[in-house]
Amino acid sequence: MYGVTTDIIATSYRQVITFLPSLFAGVVLLGVGFVAGALAQQVFRLLLRVITISRLPRLLGKSARDVSAVWLEIGSELILISFVILFLVPAFDAWRLPKLANIANNLLLFLPNVFASYVIVFVGYLGGRLIRITLEPHMGKGVAITAQSTIFTTAGLIALSQLGVAQDFIKLLFAGIVLFIALAAGIAFGLGGRDLAHDILVQLRKKIQRRHRLEA
Repeated sequence: MYGVTTDIIATSYRQVITFLPSLFAGVVLLGVGFVAGALAQQVFRLLLRVITISRLPRLLGKSARDVSAVWLEIGSELILISFVILFLVPAFDAWRLPKLANIANNLLLFLPNVFASYVIVFVGYLGGRLIRITLEPHMGKGVAITAQSTIFTTAGLIALSQLGVAQDFIKLLFAGIVLFIALAAGIAFGLGGRDLAHDILVQLRKKIQRRHRLEA
C-alpha cells in the first residue's frame, strides 16, 4: 500500500514538474497579450487625438460628443480584448487545452465582424445626427427625426446582418423599408409635385411646337 502511494505521488510530481514550463509559457503569453493590448489602446487613443475624431464638431451638440466618447472607449476596449484573445490561443495550446484553444480561435475569427458592426453603428449614429441637424432648420423637426431614425435603423440592420443575426429576416425587412421609402417618395411627388410636373410638361410641349414652327 505504501509503495502504491509513493508511486502515485512520484508520478504526480513528475507530471507537475513536466507541466511547469508549459504553464509558465502560457502565463507569459497571456501577460504579453495584456501588455500588447494596452499599448494598442494607447496608440488608438493617440491616433484619435491626432485626427481629432474624439473632438467632434460643435454642430453635433454636447450629447453627441458624450455618446461618441463612450463609443470610442468601447472601441479601445475591443482592441484590448482582441489582443488578449489573440494570445489566448497559443496560451491554451501551451496548457494543452485544445478545446479551449479552438473556442478562442473561433472568437478570434469572429472579431472582424464585431469591429465592422461597431464601425457601422458608430458611423450611422454620427451620420444620423448630422442629417438631423442639417435638415431640421430647412424641412422641419418631423422630417429631420424621420431621416435620422431611418439612418439609425439602416445602420442597426446592417450591423446585425454583419454579425450573422437572422440574416434572412433582416434582408426582408431592409427590402421592405426601401420599398416603403420609394413608395412614399413616389406618392409625395405625385400629390405634392403634380402642378410642378404639369408646368414642366407644358413648357416642354411649347418648346417642341416652337421648334416645329421654325423648321416649317
